[in-house]
Amino acid sequence: MLPAILRAALLSCPRPLLLISMAGWLGLAALQFGVRVPEYCGNLANIDLAYLANIGDRLVFVWHTTSKPAMMANWLLMLLAMMSPLLAQEITYLWQRSLARRRLRALLLFAIAYLLIWSLAGAFIMLASLVLRLATGDIRWCFAILLALALLWQISPAKQYCLNRCHSRPRLAAFGWQADRDSLRYGLQAAFWCGGTCWAWMLAATAAGPAHFPFMLITSAWLLIDRQAPGRVPAWQLPYSLRWYRPA
Repeated sequence: MLPAILRAALLSCPRPLLLISMAGWLGLAALQFGVRVPEYCGNLANIDLAYLANIGDRLVFVWHTTSKPAMMANWLLMLLAMMSPLLAQEITYLWQRSLARRRLRALLLFAIAYLLIWSLAGAFIMLASLVLRLATGDIRWCFAILLALALLWQISPAKQYCLNRCHSRPRLAAFGWQADRDSLRYGLQAAFWCGGTCWAWMLAATAAGPAHFPFMLITSAWLLIDRQAPGRVPAWQLPYSLRWYRPA
């Protein structure tokens, strides 16, 4: 069942999105296996910070010794790899609802707004991951806590509400500045509700250590299958992604 759902989702995804996703995965693979991955929690595993008095001092130390461009590059690649297939319905809707001469402009405005929200979210996610790593002092505990948080969020009513809103399609103006406004607004809306659905898994991925790449692959497939789920009343319930769930 699940492989069939995943296959159908990939086949229905616009080819440009699949190519963008593939480019993201290739970039992540190069960092993971060719250069290095700036693991936001994991890169501290071999650093002794015990001599620093508190978490604040440790954060300052790590901030000045970590490559910010490398961290942001890895975050952008994660977004391209994992989020591109999730936007199949949004991109198709925007393409079909825009005039031919405005389509590329509408897609660009949508992408700018979408990446803006996720870039801001990335800063908070990396900071939260780093604080937890410094607080626990152990990469394994950091990952275990974040994985438990992701699983708890996955079955929560709040997550189901966000997932339901991911399926909403706003009215889009066809002409003038209103069309540009609506494209930007749609990108902000899509990123906000997508972030509400995915944030816990993205947070856990930052602490996966050596398993960073395979964990993201599994998470990406999980999220794509989950996005195909029909809307449900928000409640504590098993996710659509789990094999033993059967829609009513």
